[in-house]
Amino acid sequence: MPRLPALFSRSTSSKEKFERDDVNEITALLKSARLQAVTNRAIVVLENGQTREQIDTTKLNAPSLRKAKEAKAHKAALGSFIITIDGGRGFRVKLVS
Repeated sequence: MPRLPALFSRSTSSKEKFERDDVNEITALLKSARLQAVTNRAIVVLENGQTREQIDTTKLNAPSLRKAKEAKAHKAALGSFIITIDGGRGFRVKLVS
């Protein structure tokens, strides 16, 4: 039977440390941002090519979303991110591509 501390310890090689994402917050320019017609959820495309899709039910203003220039995202629970567009209200997103 393994010892309790051995079950919860994380031994990582230098390669695993390099591959792990240690960034907690990013700021990026927006390429485009829009609301889906059917679900009314946001799709945000960043200048670096990443696409983020809204996964919560926060209501967003479509005209201000289309005019937005900058996005800030920080890590949240269960692999999701909280993103704010031009300093507005934050909403939960997931990475699509």
